[in-house]
Amino acid sequence: MLNSKIGLKLTFGVVLTVLIAIGIFAYFNIQSENKSLLMEVERHANQFSEHLKADMGYDMLHQDRKRIREGIQRIGQQDAVDHIRVFNKPGEIVYSSDPNEIGTVVNMNADVCNRCHGEGVTLSSLEGQARMRIFHSDEDSTRMLGIINPVYNEASCWTADCHAHPSSQAVLGMLDVILPLTEVDRNIRRSQIAVVVLAISVILILSLIVGFMVRWWIDRPVQELLKAMKHVSGGNLAYRVEVTRNDELAMLAKSFNNMTENELSSKIIGAAIAVHKQLGPGLLESTYEVCLAHELKLLGFLKEAVLPGWLCLC
Repeated sequence: MLNSKIGLKLTFGVVLTVLIAIGIFAYFNIQSENKSLLMEVERHANQFSEHLKADMGYDMLHQDRKRIREGIQRIGQQDAVDHIRVFNKPGEIVYSSDPNEIGTVVNMNADVCNRCHGEGVTLSSLEGQARMRIFHSDEDSTRMLGIINPVYNEASCWTADCHAHPSSQAVLGMLDVILPLTEVDRNIRRSQIAVVVLAISVILILSLIVGFMVRWWIDRPVQELLKAMKHVSGGNLAYRVEVTRNDELAMLAKSFNNMTENELSSKIIGAAIAVHKQLGPGLLESTYEVCLAHELKLLGFLKEAVLPGWLCLC
């Protein structure tokens, strides 16, 4: 069917082009939406981590370890927070929202440690996206966003009477905050579904519009020409294509009408020559006197006399 219909070919080509274009647009739109949502979450996570570190720093200067421990556990129980932990430079966890892991040592090969202890990485360059990581705690879990925040040794730390950190120690420890991306992933899926539905709707609407336009402006005129060709090939040289437009197909229809008119005239002239040979000059001249007034009307007389179904003007 597709190979035999020019209208279907053109419609299919246009729809396929639109499908590819909208598919590319939808893909990049989804990617951009995902990136924007993640950047916004990362910005809020960084602000949350900085606020938490500043709050802990105040309690550390006042040696209020109980308040630090209770604050981390209380904040870690919130639905928007999965895990909070603080470990010192050797990797020992000193505070955590999970009391069972306090005192344990983090594996230096873990992803959270590689951010700082990886080859060619320095804490001074650990900024922005380098502090972020997105991972799954297990195969069936939702995605997690982890952000590590170095606790630097400031002047208020090495000058305080309660602390024994020398000024040469640049980093005291690390704050690790893990946030679930459940709501973010849900919003991403909603955005993806909305974009896909919009793309499919646009493709269907454009397909209907293009199909209608192709059928009205191209397929119908072509079918009319095909119908006229069948009539002419069957011997009906009097058939004419109705011309109601002024485009290339209309010019083609006019050319077809002129061609059939010329073909009909050629046949009439041939028939006139044959009649002239059969009737002889005398009978033909008498026919002129009765039926026609001048030479140009001979063609009309012969058309009426020779072609079947036409009446003689006489």
